Amino acid sequence: MTDIILFSEDTLIERAAHKIIAVENPHLAVASTMGRKGFNYFKSRIGPIRKSATSLKFLVFLDGDELGTKCPSDAINEWFQVRCPQNIHIRFAFHEVESWLLADRNNLASYLGISPNSIPLVTDETRDTKELLVRLAAKSRYRAIVEDIVPLKGFTATVGPAYNARVSEFIQSAWDVRAAAAINESLARACKRISEL
Repeated sequence: MTDIILFSEDTLIERAAHKIIAVENPHLAVASTMGRKGFNYFKSRIGPIRKSATSLKFLVFLDGDELGTKCPSDAINEWFQVRCPQNIHIRFAFHEVESWLLADRNNLASYLGISPNSIPLVTDETRDTKELLVRLAAKSRYRAIVEDIVPLKGFTATVGPAYNARVSEFIQSAWDVRAAAAINESLARACKRISEL
């Protein structure tokens, strides 16, 4: 077994990371988890992570939307000022982790209670995938899905009150990592890297 520290931007990408590890490299053992406080929190912890990486192995999962037009490798080199330490492995979901979930069209459609044909082909170039998932959930034939994922009218929230819980449930119970990776390039790269650790 290889022990790793899992650092994630938020709860959903952490759930996805656990599922990918279970599928692609069950010999990896998540010794502890960190983060879940956003992209800027990760950037604020780069110094301590770099120091700890002399003896610990880190696997970092981030959404790619904060990069703007910057190349991931250029951003990583800028953050660490030199080449990224060998014990730190950073993977990006482009542009949000929802793109990885939407790539598994059949299982997501079944979970949401909609037709698979209503889910467009989602690639790394697709933007606003969280909003897309919410719009699709609004078409659900299951009242509970609509109430949990779709924001209430008259409120400023962009997602429903149980969005994270529902999406986490999908990840854990129904998301087919390999089916999604066959469609989504950034997920395929993440799967390949994790299988090699």
